[in-house]
Amino acid sequence: MSQIQRSQVAALVDRARAMTDERIAAAPPGSVRNVFTSIRSQLEYMRDTLASGASPAVDDINRLTLGVIAVREFEASDLAYCDAVCDAVFTFKQL
Repeated sequence: MSQIQRSQVAALVDRARAMTDERIAAAPPGSVRNVFTSIRSQLEYMRDTLASGASPAVDDINRLTLGVIAVREFEASDLAYCDAVCDAVFTFKQL
């Protein structure tokens, strides 16, 4: 498997962030909005790490829960979103 480029990872993170922002804007206050906000925060960490040029620390990678959250909460109801988040996380972890 070829090594993934940081720019490819950044594009996937940006796509997931945009989709998350759309869902935050449409979600009423409450638990679902809080789930999206948690995912957004983790995507921000990923984006900031990519922008700094740093490699993600193993401990920080192990704390990322957004992929599990996306699968648990959205795989059945919003597969495109679930896939976007999982693609971003998977490729980020490959860095």
